[in-house]
Amino acid sequence: NITVLFRHRIQALMQKTIDGLDVDQARNEVEPFVSNPAVLEFTGSSTDTLLEGVTLGNTGTSGGTAIRISGGAVPVIRHNILNGGNGGSSNAMEVNGAAPHIESNALFGGDAAAGESRALSLINAGGTELINNALKAGNGGEVCGLYLESSSNVRIENNTIAGGNTHSSR
Repeated sequence: NITVLFRHRIQALMQKTIDGLDVDQARNEVEPFVSNPAVLEFTGSSTDTLLEGVTLGNTGTSGGTAIRISGGAVPVIRHNILNGGNGGSSNAMEVNGAAPHIESNALFGGDAAAGESRALSLINAGGTELINNALKAGNGGEVCGLYLESSSNVRIENNTIAGGNTHSSR
C-alpha cells in the first residue's frame, strides 16, 4: 500500500525538516502516514524513472526497507517520505550497485531491536547524488544516518544527517 501526500504537504514538511533542522519533529508528523507496509524496488539501467511525492513505510517484523535500488538503476527520488519500519533491521533506502539522484526527501531508519537502523545505505553506489535531504536513523544494534561502503564519487550536498540510539553509533 502506498500513501500519497499532496505536494504542498511534502514541501512544507521538507522545509521544516531541512531549514529548521528538526528531524525528530518531522518524524513525529509523518508517523501516522507510514503505518501501511510498502516495499518498492528499482533495478536495471533506466534513467527516466521518477518517484516523487509519496510516503512509503515498511512494517515488516523481520526487517524492512522502504526502497531498494540495485542493478545499475539510476532513478530520480525526490520529495518523498520514507520509513524503514520496525524489525530485525531497518533501512529507509538501500542502494547497492546503482547511482540514483536522491533529492529533498525525509528518510527515517526505523527501530531494529538488535540489527541495523539506517536512514540510507550506499554500497557500491558511485555516482549517487544526495542533495537537500533529512536522514535520521532510529534505534538498533548499529545505527547511522548515512552508511557508505565502497562508494566513491558520491555527491553529498546540503543534507541534515542524524544517528539514533544504540550501543555503538556512527
